[in-house]
Amino acid sequence: MKNYANKLASKLRTFSALFLVAMRIDFETGINFFLRYLWIVFLCTTYRFVFNASLLGKEIPLGSYKMGFPLFLISGMVLIRIVLTSLKLFDDTLALFRKFGLIEWIKISPTGWWEIMLANAAWKGLTLLSEMATLIVSAHYLIGTPAQVFFQTRVMIPTFLMALAYTGLGMTISGLILLLRRGAFLFPLIHQISLVFGGVFFPTSLLPRELNALTSLIPLTSALNSVRICLVGAPRHAEMASLIPLGLSTLFCWLTGYTLLRFALQWTQKNGTL
Repeated sequence: MKNYANKLASKLRTFSALFLVAMRIDFETGINFFLRYLWIVFLCTTYRFVFNASLLGKEIPLGSYKMGFPLFLISGMVLIRIVLTSLKLFDDTLALFRKFGLIEWIKISPTGWWEIMLANAAWKGLTLLSEMATLIVSAHYLIGTPAQVFFQTRVMIPTFLMALAYTGLGMTISGLILLLRRGAFLFPLIHQISLVFGGVFFPTSLLPRELNALTSLIPLTSALNSVRICLVGAPRHAEMASLIPLGLSTLFCWLTGYTLLRFALQWTQKNGTL
């Protein structure tokens, strides 16, 4: 009996150790443990909103204004497409240099880090714009949503500010990865949080009041509010309540990200590691 108890205890210790290792790997490869539950909340809230939208005649309230459900949905799909690309705009370039070990080439090249990353960012941005235009035009012909309204300056300004804000967040994460060799899980985490709580497929008013502080911190939330108010033809002053906090968060995210990534790149070149 004693030998059996010792074997059982040994197996339990081994199982516990393996369980902790598996849990650590799961967290370090993308916080999958958290994201799968976040996705369940997202699906349930989306289904609830779709049912409510049908009962409301597909008219979605935006404060004192209303928007048709198809246009509400397409505007959310257009802006969420920008989030992940903006987040990884600079990290994709750094990932290529890490993959192919080109740190030594950069040291002797007359071309600087920022020139290379900005050139790659310009190409990524052009590709993203073509995808957005394709989505808007396709929705116009297949769903019937207006296309021309998306190309007005009032819509482009908050969209551009949002892209800059997420680019700044992405630079911050890239800097942390260079300095700490950890942090890649933050890319999918920020994207999923923006998707679930940013008002992409349903209004943030459907979420519990306790989450208001979180939704107000998400750049996508302010950008979508501003864009949707513009799309329904509201007066210019109506969008300022969303545009001002979006501009402030963009400035903070960009300055923080640029400062940290610049420091990380200088530290990397000094130490010869990437």
